[in-house]
Amino acid sequence: MVTVTAKELHIRTADILHSIQNGEDVLVTFRGVPRARITPVKSKVKKSKKTLPAIGMWKDRPDLSDPSAYVTSIRESRFPTL
Repeated sequence: MVTVTAKELHIRTADILHSIQNGEDVLVTFRGVPRARITPVKSKVKKSKKTLPAIGMWKDRPDLSDPSAYVTSIRESRFPTL
């Protein structure tokens, strides 16, 4: 457990948050008296790209097999010189 003063917390917030992110508990003291404990939040599960609903939602569309050609065909009506 890392112990910091309230002044150190104010001045070195980024460093202290980095320690917390690395799994360390931080004890904050004010005038030598412990006032607070900051602990890292335990995340449930990190989502991978495979679990995100938007990834691969159009994989079965034949008109999107070539994305560059698809975008060009959409833009032809707005920009006929392309």
